[in-house]
Amino acid sequence: MCIKEYAACQRNGHGSYIDIDLNTIHRQDAYVFFLYRLLNAKMTSSALVPRNKYDFERLNSLMAADPSAAIPILDELLSWLQDMNWPIASPLADYLIN
Repeated sequence: MCIKEYAACQRNGHGSYIDIDLNTIHRQDAYVFFLYRLLNAKMTSSALVPRNKYDFERLNSLMAADPSAAIPILDELLSWLQDMNWPIASPLADYLIN
């Protein structure tokens, strides 16, 4: 079945096709696309989250990346500020402030 056929009909439980509202499909497709972009951004950005308190490699990668890359992983980044004695805490705090 091609994409155009899918957009025009939906397979029901009896093996036949039924017409559905195209506006519903477009809204569902937009929602699925939004979730895909959100998850893709999360997976891409998760490579920027430090793995341990000495992970300056990922911290430097985060600082070199676009600032919008920090938005999906902000919760994880803030968790590294729990203890300001950790080596990456101070540079990370400076990065997040700016």
